[in-house]
Amino acid sequence: MGLGIFPLTRSGAELTMMGPPPPRAGLDVRGAAAAFNAELAAQLTGATAHAQYVMAGLGATAMLPVISDAQILLPGVFAQLTVPSFEYPRIDAPPALWLIGALPPGPPTVWQPPSWWPELSQRRVVALTQGTVADHDLTDLVQPALDALADEGVLVVAGLGGREIVAGELRVPSNARVVERAC
Repeated sequence: MGLGIFPLTRSGAELTMMGPPPPRAGLDVRGAAAAFNAELAAQLTGATAHAQYVMAGLGATAMLPVISDAQILLPGVFAQLTVPSFEYPRIDAPPALWLIGALPPGPPTVWQPPSWWPELSQRRVVALTQGTVADHDLTDLVQPALDALADEGVLVVAGLGGREIVAGELRVPSNARVVERAC
């Protein structure tokens, strides 16, 4: 799905399913949304017609909205794997839309705790990560944070999101542990 808003109708009320881009001077959000929605509806004409055909074969008589809207409006509950902070704010989301967060990961098949694992219960822990997208340059966040926390009475666990550690790349103080993968 692209960015834009999806105006939906239910009993004549317009609902917004996706949010507009962040407001900025001169942006006609409603005009941009209308254009986006018209293009999306045109692209989904075939899928919407097919869904209408299938639903009619099951005895449905009402006309379906655009298929991307129907999937949220028709069921009693539409569980979306996200949280509100990842979505544009919307005060008019349909009651069927529930933001349920992420599914918990399955347990690892084989896992051995690192040698320093018992240290986690001996002092406060600071979890440190630069993320998995921006981990190409550890001097952005990881190294400055390791340096700043070097003399603090905490255990710093720096997770690099799967990035391999290159020898000599990081100055790791004695109160820090660096792991290539945080999970």
